[in-house]
Amino acid sequence: DAALRVKLANEHFLRAFGLSAAECVDRPLADLLPLAAGSQTGLVSEALQHGEERAFFNVSVRAGDASALHNLRTLPVRDGGLHIGSILLIEDITEYDRMQRQVLLSEKLASVGLLAAGVAHEINNPLEIISNYVAALRRRVHSPEALQTVGHLGEEISYISSIVSNLVNLADTGRVAREQIEL
Repeated sequence: DAALRVKLANEHFLRAFGLSAAECVDRPLADLLPLAAGSQTGLVSEALQHGEERAFFNVSVRAGDASALHNLRTLPVRDGGLHIGSILLIEDITEYDRMQRQVLLSEKLASVGLLAAGVAHEINNPLEIISNYVAALRRRVHSPEALQTVGHLGEEISYISSIVSNLVNLADTGRVAREQIEL
């Protein structure tokens, strides 16, 4: 009503907030619908009192110890020109919000995979050139000290190559394309 006392609540509201119809009737809305601190509590109450049609998005509402996200919409009820109350529509968007966050995380991980593939490709090209030079050095040097140094270089290049290979595997989507080529 115009004094923000609940006159009627549907079954979904009663189940969502763990209330009975008797517990709702003639109680102040603020007692039944505890909006979380820092939310748009004052604006929602003001819209209801003044009979304004308004929408509020991503409003945090406490239900017991848990908090959930809701979209709220206020609709005035008039008798002629007289504001006699309002209808408050409450849409629970908690699951939608969770799924949206999950999709964003998936997109970020896909971007990281693409970045890893790009970095791996850019590292792999110069690494292959360095590896070829080390192989050529291995064939040209004959002193044991130089062969040992070239051997250490080859081991480190192999280690870097395995890291780059892991980056490529991280970004690999599993698609394999086969095509015939003329050798």
